[in-house]
Amino acid sequence: MLGVEPATHSLGELAEARDYAMSVDSIDDCSVEPPFAPKPDDVKLGVDVVIAGTTANEVPANPFYALLYDEAGGTYESTLAGCEPGLVPRQVTRGEDARGFITFEVPKTAHALTMRYAPLIIGAGPEELRFSVPR
Repeated sequence: MLGVEPATHSLGELAEARDYAMSVDSIDDCSVEPPFAPKPDDVKLGVDVVIAGTTANEVPANPFYALLYDEAGGTYESTLAGCEPGLVPRQVTRGEDARGFITFEVPKTAHALTMRYAPLIIGAGPEELRFSVPR
């Protein structure tokens, strides 16, 4: 429906899109060795997710489809080095799931964070879910 914002789901809540379900189970600050350590005023923030296929359509479980936003308008893409185990990219369908951390490098002062996960599903288009990321 046009003009309607998707709901923002809480930590531990199961969110459902047309072809998949997803939850954010925990949030963690990650320790990462150089050269992958965050900048001095930043932190590596891991978002522990479970993505489950609910139909026969292949759903990408991939950190590439996640973005983190803060209330000041900052946007953060996922980073390769971070919390372990990381979410390993793969496709999931009904009865399959993928688990792992999606890691973002964000300023230590960032708060009121929202993660948007919007995989592009062949034949269906993007299916966005949103999660509040407490910090």
